[in-house]
Amino acid sequence: VMKCDKFLDLVVQKICGLENRAEIFVEPYMRNYTELETSQLDLMLQITRSDPVTLLKIMKNNLDTKGKIFDNVSRYLLQNIDLCKCVIYDEGTFEEFFDVVDNITHSSDADAAFVNKLYRKSTREFKKTF
Repeated sequence: VMKCDKFLDLVVQKICGLENRAEIFVEPYMRNYTELETSQLDLMLQITRSDPVTLLKIMKNNLDTKGKIFDNVSRYLLQNIDLCKCVIYDEGTFEEFFDVVDNITHSSDADAAFVNKLYRKSTREFKKTF
């Protein structure tokens, strides 16, 4: 188990060192992210830590094209993506993503409250950084 963990750390480190990691690894791997296990999602979160906007773009595309389903996997990702970094790096994508999610979750009070809370929290954190 110890050797496997070290190997995985090495692989993640190598992938993180690739400038085009989103195109060659993250996007293809996350194509059907709703089918991934939590450990696989955690790996993607780790790999995209320096550029979390990549995950928002993938999620937005998925929500736009694959039935507009806001599920537990989407919730998990949103709870674990550094949304404040997303606002800082690409506010337009951040706003577009939340517009899509807002339209999808309007029929569910619990989902809408969840999304609103995350949006407000990340924008408050953003304002504190400046």
